[in-house]
Amino acid sequence: MLAFARLRRTLVGCPYEPFFLLMSRRRYSVFLDLLRQARIDVGMTQADVARKLGVPQSYVSKCESGTRRMDVTEVHAWLDAVDRDWVTFMLTLGHALDAQGLQTFPPSRF
Repeated sequence: MLAFARLRRTLVGCPYEPFFLLMSRRRYSVFLDLLRQARIDVGMTQADVARKLGVPQSYVSKCESGTRRMDVTEVHAWLDAVDRDWVTFMLTLGHALDAQGLQTFPPSRF
């Protein structure tokens, strides 16, 4: 949540602040749901993922609950631990965000 607090300080006074923060939370929630589902789909427990990552089970729990935000390298390691492809996961995330009307970036021209 520290990163979220920093983002909030950056946006203070911005006319879109409430909208941006709400959308960011919702997007992250969709991301966490997919991350958790990836683990469950392969039949792994939090303890199994923790063992593969070499971290305590509490780390996995905090990541899945959103208490601890993950950076891109941690997400990559997580997906590797649950034997999921990075690109496929990101495409799935994009589709999930689109389906919920949370994709606010302009479509790619490529």
